[in-house]
Amino acid sequence: MFIKLSDNAIFRKTAEHEGILINMVTREKVTVNETGFFFLSYVDDTLQDSEEIVTKLSQQISDVSTDIIRNDFMEFMTALKMENMVEMDENKDNMTYYPLKHLHIEITMECNERCIHCYLPNKLKSKGDQLSFSDFCKIVDEFVTLGGDDITLSGGEPLKHPDFIKMLDYCNSKNLVINILSNLTLMNDELIAKLRDYNIGTIQTSIYSLKPAIHDSITLKKDSLTKTITALEKLYKNGFTLQIACPVFTENFGETESLIKYAKEKDILLKINGMLLPQIDGNTDFKTKSTLNQNQKQMLLRSLLENKNQYTNEQLSRCSTKSNDLCKNPALYLEQPVCSAGIDNCSISSTGQVYPCTEWTGFKIGDINLNSLKEIWERSEQLKQLRAINKRKNYKKCLSCEALDYCKVCLMLNQAENCGEILQISKNTCNEAFMTKDVLEKTR
Repeated sequence: MFIKLSDNAIFRKTAEHEGILINMVTREKVTVNETGFFFLSYVDDTLQDSEEIVTKLSQQISDVSTDIIRNDFMEFMTALKMENMVEMDENKDNMTYYPLKHLHIEITMECNERCIHCYLPNKLKSKGDQLSFSDFCKIVDEFVTLGGDDITLSGGEPLKHPDFIKMLDYCNSKNLVINILSNLTLMNDELIAKLRDYNIGTIQTSIYSLKPAIHDSITLKKDSLTKTITALEKLYKNGFTLQIACPVFTENFGETESLIKYAKEKDILLKINGMLLPQIDGNTDFKTKSTLNQNQKQMLLRSLLENKNQYTNEQLSRCSTKSNDLCKNPALYLEQPVCSAGIDNCSISSTGQVYPCTEWTGFKIGDINLNSLKEIWERSEQLKQLRAINKRKNYKKCLSCEALDYCKVCLMLNQAENCGEILQISKNTCNEAFMTKDVLEKTR
């Protein structure tokens, strides 16, 4: 028998050894005691063989026979199935499913800044394609039925959408965690007060330098840094969880140290990386001109490592124990995805185009103008092909690579750099992995 939590169910701890199961569609709730809590600690939204779970339970309870544990566990799971809290089936193939946990929606292309590195061409920001409120609500409804946990609203500049508050209200009515990506220049006291009514996860903004001349030369808007910082400080005082993104390229190279210090003082998460994306129309002029060279990337990484306890950044987040995982359980490791794109998250543009992730606009998996989000997530042939490719076993050269623990394969970069060949690893990915390994080993 194979078992998993229902795609619509979430399990929350309410006390030391007690919890509650909630079906996000029916709103039904099931309170579980200490024994139920113990059983559910071994069940999640991934498909598992019930016998493997029973074996794990038996290892924790030595004074009870395996048969009794099995009977009690299966009786409990069967009861939860009747409440639509878990799914059970003898045939694994009937249950192969990917819960959509995270959804990123670009609600508008319109933006009041003209950032020189942005993947959206300025003509599209001026045109301002917007997702209608009715389409937005339909998407959110389907997202919840697919197991959605949190939603990210971005643009363009999301605050430019006339229905932004209505969209927040609707997400809140569905008990979703709401993340917002904004330049904050349109944020005001009234909106900040309103945001306190919602279940806000993270509010992220971009700062390219703490020097107005440099930051404003990148946004091409006078006083943009002052407006962003002013709003950020107000949000900080109101207790919101904040994040600063700082893409680094030649125009702001050398500006990160003061930003790291600022983020540390405010205890704000700081995300720094040196990756530039081509524009969605295929234009790579800025990417070609302004991407850091290898020496600059090494200098940036060394600088960041000196402050590694003060922020998070893409390079350091790549360091892992993948080689140990491969040795401990090769069968499990080889079936795992190399990238989360299309596995538990996807992105929808303001025109309704659906992509595996926010950055991967070169790989469309559907269109909500033609099919529902549920149909796309469950039946898209492009997505099925991607999931079949997106397994570690398909990247055999990586398995024996000495930089394995320092690498994070990005399928979008693979496709972009290799004429559409997703299975061929991006050279930039390899170079950065070895560079990170080299710098880390020298600084330890």
